Amino acid sequence: MPERQDVIADRRFWASLYCGGFGQLGEEPDPAAYCALLGVDEQEVLDWHREFTGWYPGIFDKSDGYSDDPATIQLALPNSVRLRIELHPGDQCWFLGGEDGPEAMLALVGGHWVLPGLRWQEAVAMGDALPRDGWIAVLLLLPVVWLTAGDDPRAAHQAAASAWMASHLVEPSSASALAELWVSAVENRDYRWRQTADGWCCDAHWSARSQGRPEVSLLNRLVAAAQGAE
Repeated sequence: MPERQDVIADRRFWASLYCGGFGQLGEEPDPAAYCALLGVDEQEVLDWHREFTGWYPGIFDKSDGYSDDPATIQLALPNSVRLRIELHPGDQCWFLGGEDGPEAMLALVGGHWVLPGLRWQEAVAMGDALPRDGWIAVLLLLPVVWLTAGDDPRAAHQAAASAWMASHLVEPSSASALAELWVSAVENRDYRWRQTADGWCCDAHWSARSQGRPEVSLLNRLVAAAQGAE
């Protein structure tokens, strides 16, 4: 499928993205709540999601929900880092890559999730480093964030609410409520991010940025560059 940058202005897209799981850590996302706050119909969002991702009856039996030609969204981040998101009927996959260098999977949201991909401060810093429309990066990245031991959920909530308000997709009261739903879904104190010789690593072993994973050094370089680090 072609890249679908047009969906950034479509509230059905954001409802579809945020109605998915966040690694089943906290409160399970309530599709009805997300849809109501975004002012979209839940069944319409489901129908839109199926068409957008190329769903068809039997795809989960045939390919576990993977499409050979998934819908994709790309976003240019600072220092020529590229964010690419694949949206399959079953899974959502986040990748980071350089202008000419290799690409690595940052995170996967789905039945066999690879999470977390980022600290919340990193997601916000990537948005802040963009010259305009930084909210797009923040909202695209928050689904791969976990709030772990040492994080301040109030500060994370404020950052998420600010991104929703900057989008002009919802009213301020809905922006705060959407941020609260996200915080409830991703908060867990059983895990922690630590600075290591490889950079920031998470002690959740299924994270692509856990220490010892082959892609952790590349991902940490890309994450640092995407925050504006030279």
